[in-house]
Amino acid sequence: MRFFILILLAALLQNCVPRENKSNANEELLNKIDSLQSELKELKNLQQKDSIITDTIIKQVQPTIAPQKILKQKETNTKVSPSPKPEKTILPKNIVEKFYYKNSKRISVIVTPWLDGKRTVTLFDTLGNETYRFKDVRLSYSNTTEIKEFHQNGAVSKMHNHINPGASMYWYDTDIYFDINNVPISKMELRQPASLDDNMNGKSLWNRETKSWEKHNPAQ
Repeated sequence: MRFFILILLAALLQNCVPRENKSNANEELLNKIDSLQSELKELKNLQQKDSIITDTIIKQVQPTIAPQKILKQKETNTKVSPSPKPEKTILPKNIVEKFYYKNSKRISVIVTPWLDGKRTVTLFDTLGNETYRFKDVRLSYSNTTEIKEFHQNGAVSKMHNHINPGASMYWYDTDIYFDINNVPISKMELRQPASLDDNMNGKSLWNRETKSWEKHNPAQ
């Protein structure tokens, strides 16, 4: 557009110049036109450079948008694992079990291993004297003993004795209680299934002099 405007201006100026000076004016106009053409070329070159620069700037400024990747999360079933149970220490069959008084090297209980279906559970006082002995049997019938509770000093507090005669419709459960020196105090023996009479008359007391059990009869 600028080029055409300059040509029109040159034509108007040529009409305004006197004829005698037309030749000189024509030369001047041609020179001006040449200079204008050269300026126009420079302007075009500058415009092309500007467009290239702006294009590159736009390309550099525009952020590259990476394709979105949809990550599929693996479905995991969260299972609450139960707390592990404490492992039971399984002793070899030929090992003698010994229980001691607290803060002492004196033996409180000795449990012998099973041999031919038999074993013994022996209790001792703080001086090392035997106070009570159970003779466990596992044959055609069974008579077994289990330590249930201890005193704080390491003496036995409660033991449970279970007797199954074998060819019988009854069995017997007995809870035996001891003092802090492993000396028997009392026991509660029940024939199972237990009746009311069994609960009333199942208690016995330990006689320290005779070292035997005596039936406890509150009525006497």
